[in-house]
Amino acid sequence: MHQLYNGAANRKGIVLETYCAPAISPALLFDSLRLQQILGNFLNNAIKLTSEGQIILRAELLERLKQSERLRFLVEDTGIGIPPRDLQQLFNPFVEIEKQPAQEVGGVNLEFVISKRLAELMNGSIDINSELNRGTIMILTITFPIADPKQIKNSDFMEPINQLAETLADRRHAPSILDAEKEHSLVCVVDDSPVNHKVLIQQLNSLGYAVEGATGGAEALSMLQSKRYALIFTDCNMPKMSGYELTHKIREYEQRNALKKIPIIACTADAQLDVKQNCLAAGMNDVLVKPVALTDLMRCMDYWLPLPTTPPINRSLLIEIVGEDEKSIQEILKDFKRTSSKSIALLSNAIEMKELNEVMNLAHQLKGACQLVGAKRLAIICQKIEEASRKNDEETVESYRSKLDQEVQKLEKYLNSL
Repeated sequence: MHQLYNGAANRKGIVLETYCAPAISPALLFDSLRLQQILGNFLNNAIKLTSEGQIILRAELLERLKQSERLRFLVEDTGIGIPPRDLQQLFNPFVEIEKQPAQEVGGVNLEFVISKRLAELMNGSIDINSELNRGTIMILTITFPIADPKQIKNSDFMEPINQLAETLADRRHAPSILDAEKEHSLVCVVDDSPVNHKVLIQQLNSLGYAVEGATGGAEALSMLQSKRYALIFTDCNMPKMSGYELTHKIREYEQRNALKKIPIIACTADAQLDVKQNCLAAGMNDVLVKPVALTDLMRCMDYWLPLPTTPPINRSLLIEIVGEDEKSIQEILKDFKRTSSKSIALLSNAIEMKELNEVMNLAHQLKGACQLVGAKRLAIICQKIEEASRKNDEETVESYRSKLDQEVQKLEKYLNSL
């Protein structure tokens, strides 16, 4: 979580700290995607409401039972706080909390509505304490079953939260609407539910897609008159015009104007086979079941609207660090190529020899160099290796060896092309 949100906090001059109670069992079973979404919403809102000071994410153990543990996650900020009269309306998606001077806090309550719904799906609860001009504490209380570490390692259900950062590192930042139109990657989401609407747009943005939203079929058809979308998501059961009817009208419009068919993906809470068959019969291309897991959405998008692979060096980040002088950038990359080649060779050898203390030190050094030049994916891999070697976890270190080799090959190819 720190990796995912530290950049946004730093850009506002806010310190983001994380703390996990050591008493919490290392082997717990939970839906990492939903937990990620809740804590991500907490952190997004804390960053939005805070202009200076710090934000702290804490995980605490409240109670240990025989087969489960009751945990409390807290996100504390030193921001503007929420007026007392607005706390009662916080879980109403149609009411916007009061805007403070020079602050943009619109939409905060919708984030809480989403978080509350996700928490309830995991049998958890959310509480919020806030004091105006002093800060806010957002609290998630939830119980997770205790599992054997081996069960965790081999389970498809359990995915470490930090793995999401590694996955998203391979994705680009969402472009502007204008740029997305130019490259034909603009997505339209059609849903009458503000909560579902917001969640899906956030997920698509995190995967690198620019998105526009419509709250109904009529609005979507109107938008199609002026823009050509690369892909459309639609809810099936909407008032006035269902997703089935919307799809039928879009297909008629395409045929009438000799246009290429836009992939249309149905989003439905009904997982029955006949619903999927009805969607396909109506002219839709695929079906996703709500709530949509980020991994399922990513697979769907990679199939229907794949994006170009991001280069191993994030030049935008490099420019932020060293400026826009191309000569300076080239010199830094040449220095990085020379020094990193030696560091990578030493790290690979240390992994081969199982010298974990040396692995930890070398991975730490290489991580710092990678962060400096914007080699984000390689930096994350080095961090994983560093963390595993610090715990004397030879198996995990070895598991990242192939990822290290693959990313190094991409990096070398990129640097050699300069």
